[in-house]
Amino acid sequence: MVALCWTQGAAGLPTNTSNADIRGCGLAKTSAHVHHAVRARICIERGRYWQAEYWISDALLTALRAAIDGLLQEASDLQESVAKVEPRLREMMQR
Repeated sequence: MVALCWTQGAAGLPTNTSNADIRGCGLAKTSAHVHHAVRARICIERGRYWQAEYWISDALLTALRAAIDGLLQEASDLQESVAKVEPRLREMMQR
């Protein structure tokens, strides 16, 4: 995985990464995601914002899917824990 970080410059546009004021950071799973991020940065530097959005939209959707899958997994784990604890709690309350 490759870390992609950027800072916010004038007019809210990304600038070169520095240690100060990092606004966003993402992880690229494949070289295709890195390629898309590089292409998007070039488009932004050239003022082609719609084209930049095209390049990064797939990576953003992939990240959103991963986040949702993680939340669903956590919810599933929580339901399993509740199913294990609930009978014990009911038993304790009846005593």
